[in-house]
Amino acid sequence: MMRGIIRQTGSMRSAALQGYATATDLADYLVKNGLPFRDAHEAVALAVRYAEQKGCDLAELKLTNCNSSPI
Repeated sequence: MMRGIIRQTGSMRSAALQGYATATDLADYLVKNGLPFRDAHEAVALAVRYAEQKGCDLAELKLTNCNSSPI
């Protein structure tokens, strides 16, 4: 029974990370850290578009150089 629960939990986590479901969480995080809502919304929209172009999920993006990042 526990194996089934653990397997199901893993698949639920995978499903939650697909389709940019975490975009709202990212925007909330940015707002809580001082970014105005309008700017946070724009930054997340840019990140989602970039992830779509790269063919990856939002959670897979890396911040290699935060100071020169457009988002």
